[in-house]
Amino acid sequence: KKDPEKPSECFIFDQKQKSAVENILTESAYPFPFVITGGPGTGKTTVMVETIIHILEKKSWAHVLVTCQSNSACDEVAFRLRKYLPPVKVYRFYSSTKANKKSTNQDHYFATLRENSSIQNGVFEKPDHQCFLKYKIVIATMATTIRFVGKTVGNDHFDFIFIDECCAATEPECLIPIIELGMGYKKVNANIILMGDDKLLGPVLHSRHAAELGLSN
Repeated sequence: KKDPEKPSECFIFDQKQKSAVENILTESAYPFPFVITGGPGTGKTTVMVETIIHILEKKSWAHVLVTCQSNSACDEVAFRLRKYLPPVKVYRFYSSTKANKKSTNQDHYFATLRENSSIQNGVFEKPDHQCFLKYKIVIATMATTIRFVGKTVGNDHFDFIFIDECCAATEPECLIPIIELGMGYKKVNANIILMGDDKLLGPVLHSRHAAELGLSN
């Protein structure tokens, strides 16, 4: 059983996976995004979790943002990280609507993650700047990251930004964490890692207004 205070290599990789981890750690693509593509079951999430653990080992000063298109994907990443890292390193930022859902407390992910999250005792609590200094890893959906832009955290706080499920998200969704949290004036402040499956169906949009104008398909 691994000591959660001393994370080390958690998984056995093939050579491509090892190469991906090493290249992210050495920031080889900066200032351009590092891109990882692959189908279901190819180990994209495994590579991300392993890389984040090594970032905390080798770059103790670094802060990491993990953002996905869906809450379920965010929960899965947070849940996996909690297997190898102490709770005080991982913060799960939920939107305020999560606190109002009756199913929230029955969610097995939430049972593990709620202690260090934006929902305390069933009430949404927006984190302050000190909260973001305390945690090394913050996990939230792409759209939700707009909630802590500005006064809560600056655009130079995160050193690594992982964007999972990026092929299932619209470009504006992906650009929220990149532009607002990873870039300053004419400068890229964070290492951006894009992950997804480019062979899957792209983002599905629903707009009654567009449908009324004849753009339903």
